[in-house]
Amino acid sequence: MAVAWTIGRIFQRRQRFEDNSLHVYAPYPFYFDFQDTVEAAGVYNGSHRSFEQFLPDLLHGVDGKHFDMVVLGTCEVDLRPPAHEELLAAWHALDEEHKFKLVCIVHDATDDFWFPSTREWVRLGALRLLPISQQCVMHQPQLS
Repeated sequence: MAVAWTIGRIFQRRQRFEDNSLHVYAPYPFYFDFQDTVEAAGVYNGSHRSFEQFLPDLLHGVDGKHFDMVVLGTCEVDLRPPAHEELLAAWHALDEEHKFKLVCIVHDATDDFWFPSTREWVRLGALRLLPISQQCVMHQPQLS
């Protein structure tokens, strides 16, 4: 959500981005009481859309606008099969003008199960990585 908050602030403060939009596709309210944190901190108050809307929106656009970037909040989870295959098929189905960059936020560098899913994205020149922290791994024993 911090990335959504940051992008949203840039869009609000820069006139050159006034025609851009930001959509969050996630269960609503957010899991693990995270919704309370998001609301209390004022992190994000934009639109929430369901996962079921994601691929149709990606393929057909929203309000006449197509996506130029897809940010996955936890690539270790979000880029596992079958989601990887569905997202890649959507990318290939789009014409050249509407292809998007895939930005992967990585929390757990020790989780390499999803790495094979990145090969085709790298070959296409469409993948960007945004490693942010190890907090999930470092605190896992404490959460058990």
